[in-house]
Amino acid sequence: MHCGGCHNGKKLMVAKQPPLLNGIFQRPFLPSGAPATDAQVRSTILTGRSGIMPSFQNVLSSQDIRDIIEYLHTLKPPQTPESGDSAS
Repeated sequence: MHCGGCHNGKKLMVAKQPPLLNGIFQRPFLPSGAPATDAQVRSTILTGRSGIMPSFQNVLSSQDIRDIIEYLHTLKPPQTPESGDSAS
């Protein structure tokens, strides 16, 4: 409800497209360059990203944030042509 509007891969009218969150914890670093840890994702959700992403500190409860982080752990990386099965 709060994340998908920007992180769903649809082209927004913004200078920098928000990253897809699929597979975010399967990489060592977040798109910001920070370590891909629960604590860093929690911090990003709470504080935002310098005018790029708003803070959700007064919007989401602690449980909401825990639920989002747990959900992000379940998302698989997007399929690429190299990783998909080819019928050639």
